[in-house]
Amino acid sequence: MKKVQNGTGTLADLAAPEIQAKVARPLISVKEIKEVAETASQEEINKAVVEARRYIAEIPGFMSRSVARIRAIQVASVEERLFRSSELETLISSVLSHLEINGSATPEEKLLNEAARQAYAKALVSTLPVADHQSLADVVKGGASRLPGLIRVGILEPLGDGKGKVSVKVGGDIYKVNGGHTFAMEIADALSRNSAEAAKVARENFRSFREMAEELKTQATISVPEMLVRKSGKFFISVPDDKNGDRFLPGGVLLGESDGRAIKVFKAIGHFQRIMGEIAETGTFVPVESLGQERLNLAKRLSDEKFKLARILHAVLRRGLAADLAARQKLAAIPKSDSVLGTSGEIIQTAPVPATIQ
Repeated sequence: MKKVQNGTGTLADLAAPEIQAKVARPLISVKEIKEVAETASQEEINKAVVEARRYIAEIPGFMSRSVARIRAIQVASVEERLFRSSELETLISSVLSHLEINGSATPEEKLLNEAARQAYAKALVSTLPVADHQSLADVVKGGASRLPGLIRVGILEPLGDGKGKVSVKVGGDIYKVNGGHTFAMEIADALSRNSAEAAKVARENFRSFREMAEELKTQATISVPEMLVRKSGKFFISVPDDKNGDRFLPGGVLLGESDGRAIKVFKAIGHFQRIMGEIAETGTFVPVESLGQERLNLAKRLSDEKFKLARILHAVLRRGLAADLAARQKLAAIPKSDSVLGTSGEIIQTAPVPATIQ
């Protein structure tokens, strides 16, 4: 130990080196004080709160009016839809703009988006046609209407085991309903009622459907093979319902009319009755020879709307031809093949119906 001279030594002078090191180290750490800036002035915050509350109050009315107008245009005549096509595009774009949100959204943006999605869901189910199987499927999964289904906007979530705070069964599938309890119960009740009514009507319609189909069949003057070899007259064909992924492809029975060159719809019943009626009303036709082709190619230029209807008729007829051939092969005990009768009676290869056609 060092000796203190003249009384001027310190404790550090007297300490061993290891003790000196401990004395030199700070005994406590003082946390730095940081000032947190205010989000905004109180005036700006009050203004934002007022605007958010107004949005939440007004978005239900906006969605209700917009969805109702979209549905009205989509079920109107072809001519009216053409006149209002620009209005329809604007309405759909406006609705979608309120439903879109990105992953970096702020809490307030998420709050307003949730209000918009719930308002949209209520508008969608409140304008749902009663007991319409296809419309119900579109509301859940989306479809030809171009309005996103409740699954896509996060209101419904497929639920295999049926366990969830609020769930609903639609078309044999069980879904969890997301959102607050009151909202979820409202959506579940509406979908459940419509689903039950649709099932009831479907059972009643099936009995009358068979009777009407038999009556329609008696009006045929030529067979399907005769139609394919360009004989003129009315022919009867059954088109099964089908699915393309999650998309429902409606079918039914069809009485078509051919002049030997082109085919038109004379009458139809079943799930595709509405669209077939529209095709008949507009005089849409497809050439007999086109039935041997996977895709419809027309020499004459048509409007986008009429070409879409022609493509639907072409796809429906090809689906019916495939079913007709399968039935004939089964009756004749002929091995199945991926083929249909050609326009000259020959067997030709077929290809799957494109995904964009029903």
